[in-house]
Amino acid sequence: REASARWPEFIHPDDRDRVLREFTAAGEGHGVFNSEFRVSRADGSIRWFASWGHLIEGDESKRITGLVQDITDRKQAEEALRESEERLRSILNRAPAAIFIKDPAGRYLFMNEQCARVLSVNREQALGGTDRDFLSPEVAAQFMANDQRVWESDRLMTVKERVPQADGVHISLVQKFLLRDSQGRPYALSGIALDITHHLQLEATIQASEARLQLAQSAANIGVFDWDITAQNGVWSPELERIWG
Repeated sequence: REASARWPEFIHPDDRDRVLREFTAAGEGHGVFNSEFRVSRADGSIRWFASWGHLIEGDESKRITGLVQDITDRKQAEEALRESEERLRSILNRAPAAIFIKDPAGRYLFMNEQCARVLSVNREQALGGTDRDFLSPEVAAQFMANDQRVWESDRLMTVKERVPQADGVHISLVQKFLLRDSQGRPYALSGIALDITHHLQLEATIQASEARLQLAQSAANIGVFDWDITAQNGVWSPELERIWG
């Protein structure tokens, strides 16, 4: 049927001016109309449409002929994907572990906020760069050697890596593994690094305390035991064993 001259009124107010500018530009010489916009329907619902058109000029007339397609389902899928990616990005950036992804050449494709803090880099500037671009040669060589081992072995590896920071050298426990596409081919390396420096320091403090306690017991000829009355078994310290002979 004949198109209504009121068609712009159906376009969503937030899209109307843009669509009219694009339509006018096509009619005034650009020649091609290509736009996506929302339409307010009579039942109150809002649908997304895509429209493509070409300018056709005759001796005495000029018109734009084209197609219109309902793309609401596609737009809703894109919005759902965008929201899902935003939730995932939020989770990754709030994670206490440093998380990163590198391509086969070692260029950073992704790093979360914790990873940027650990490496003392600007995340946006670091993306696309390699470890050599912003780390010392020693640290970069350490990271890249471990990455290469993962690529060559094609399996998950857990390694300890030393990272200099403002308060000294930190030690991270890093799991590195390959990411694969839908065909099963590896296309990137990912890593999850957890700073275990405090844990190691605490472990060393406990070991030192136990050593001092054992030394004190030995000097004073004191032994320690723990006896489970119910189970009728127990343990005793090396010093008590020495005293008893």
